[in-house]
Amino acid sequence: MGNPAELLQQVRTQLNQNRTASPALLRSSPRSSAEVRVAADNIDLRPASDSIAAVRALFTAKHCRNQVKLAYESLSDRQRGMVCIAGGLPPHDFSRHFDSFDDLELQRVRRGLQELNAINRRFENSIGNLKNLKPGPFY
Repeated sequence: MGNPAELLQQVRTQLNQNRTASPALLRSSPRSSAEVRVAADNIDLRPASDSIAAVRALFTAKHCRNQVKLAYESLSDRQRGMVCIAGGLPPHDFSRHFDSFDDLELQRVRRGLQELNAINRRFENSIGNLKNLKPGPFY
């Protein structure tokens, strides 16, 4: 086996040819500090400002609205109907797409979700997890 400088030069040559990390380095732990430095030199680092901008984008109003839209549209027709009724909207609005609601109707959808959550919380606080509820108490 050659000296560490020769080994380092061979690894750098291979990495520069492929411009990606060697699969051997990815599958096993480094055998020397030289291999660690070679691997670290070839990592494509993005500026911190890019990462911060990506994280901030997760908290914008548009992103949050999109998350609410996805959750609402993933509900079944019956569930959307219950949300509409609880919020004071006509039950036939369950078939409308989320984007077709105006601001006042969206506030009613929000209110419906809050009402249903309050009902759920009330039962869970008094009898426990609703998944474990047996039919006996209803007879």
